[in-house]
Amino acid sequence: MLNTAVNRVANGRRLAARRIVMNTLASVTAQLWRKHVVYDNKQNITEPESGLSFEALAVSAQDEPNYSYEYIGMVYVLADKFGGGYVHKNFSMVNPNEVAISTQIEPYDDTLQSLAEQINNIPDMHIQEGDLLGLSVYEEFLVWFEVVSLTGQTIMADFGTKYILNRRDDLQLDPIKA
Repeated sequence: MLNTAVNRVANGRRLAARRIVMNTLASVTAQLWRKHVVYDNKQNITEPESGLSFEALAVSAQDEPNYSYEYIGMVYVLADKFGGGYVHKNFSMVNPNEVAISTQIEPYDDTLQSLAEQINNIPDMHIQEGDLLGLSVYEEFLVWFEVVSLTGQTIMADFGTKYILNRRDDLQLDPIKA
């Protein structure tokens, strides 16, 4: 158990980082969606039908063929580092499928009216690998990214997590189609 003074410092650091992410003009609001594997089991779609099926033996959730997505909430995303991808031979653009971005993400309750209330009331929402973020670049235009990795900024993971995102506009599933 940590000394209470250490907790106050860590909580202060967390609140300061949250204020920066949520107040910066470069921050983008985004929808957060959680990926769930849907198995072919007619009795229970949350479990594989057989322990020897492809679904049961998959190495990771990315190997699974069927997904459903559940809306989790809203977040602010602040890009920290852009790791571009392949540059086309004619220098017209970077391949968007290879883009990786290191970000800071702060969840917020979009039912609260003021930004001060949103900053001080931290929702109990944990972002996980495989989650989808629909970044609202401008009205009615979302750019989709998937959380592929989490890295720490401090020795305590709760106070300063960075997220590595990959572009996922290639998905043609709901909610992406909508």
